[in-house]
Amino acid sequence: MAHSARATACSLAFIAAGVSAAGRIDSLADLCGNCHPVLYAHCGGFLEGPNFDSNGHLWSVDYKGGNIVEVAGGACRIVANTGGMPNGSRFHPDGRLFIADARRGLLIFDPHDRSITVRAATVAGKPIVGANDLVFDKAGGLYMTVVAGASALRPTGMVVYLAPGERGEPQILADGLAFPNGLALSPDGTRLYVGLYAEKTILVLPPADRAPPYLTSWVFARTESGVGPDGMMADVRGRLWWANFGDGTISVAGSTGRVIGRIALSEGAGPGTTNMTVHDGALYITEASHGDIWRVPLTGAVTAPAGRRAPSGHLPASISANASRAMRVESSPAGTPQ
Repeated sequence: MAHSARATACSLAFIAAGVSAAGRIDSLADLCGNCHPVLYAHCGGFLEGPNFDSNGHLWSVDYKGGNIVEVAGGACRIVANTGGMPNGSRFHPDGRLFIADARRGLLIFDPHDRSITVRAATVAGKPIVGANDLVFDKAGGLYMTVVAGASALRPTGMVVYLAPGERGEPQILADGLAFPNGLALSPDGTRLYVGLYAEKTILVLPPADRAPPYLTSWVFARTESGVGPDGMMADVRGRLWWANFGDGTISVAGSTGRVIGRIALSEGAGPGTTNMTVHDGALYITEASHGDIWRVPLTGAVTAPAGRRAPSGHLPASISANASRAMRVESSPAGTPQ
């Protein structure tokens, strides 16, 4: 009985974590006024994984084309190609770009010499198939979603964790998931949010350093529009933002799971909203069916808690300088991410 009571109390504390910190429920107008998106750049390709470096340049990946793209001054430039299908990316504190590649596994791109190396290609002795998205914790550990051929009828996806350091192999944190896609960490590090794309569901999992039996996994929210939740981020106020792929919208919820509202792309935009990032008072949204990046000015304080950027001075001038030519890539039709 004592063990059961302790487990229940810990689980309830885990579920409640961050609720009081969120304070009042915002309105969408508190965050972005009229929330009107403006086209920032047209790159073409199936854009995913937006990140800003310390020089204020936006980076993205093209899932179908295999490209790593730098966006500066509204112009897009292909910097490298992974030889695979890059689906998500995040900067490590040392300036390297870690990439979840659906075909090749976990890759590392070094902007300094433009080299690409495979950090992990297997988990539990099997090939990583369908690496989708990733996020770093404050210690430098990495969480990554792996689709592994999953669907609503075949829940074979997983979340893996790679501990900080240059050695070691990823470990399975959770499996049996129906197309795990975007993921994010709460600002206090007590919640790992995982979007189940095939079930229109967002889960909360205990992070790697807060393992069961005293903590539990639970459903944070059910999404409504599009095919399902794609990329996501948590901000410093504990709000969760996620892209509704197929609907052309971004949803925002408070830390209790109550939806604050949705930001819709402008008329004529594509429906393939895949991910987002925040930089200098604006939200940047990648859209895959037209290959566009949209910008939404923010009126409230919105900052991702554990954003990892390249340190200043790491990127050479040849890469950091404003791109002088636009990227030439054929726009891909809207499709379901793999």
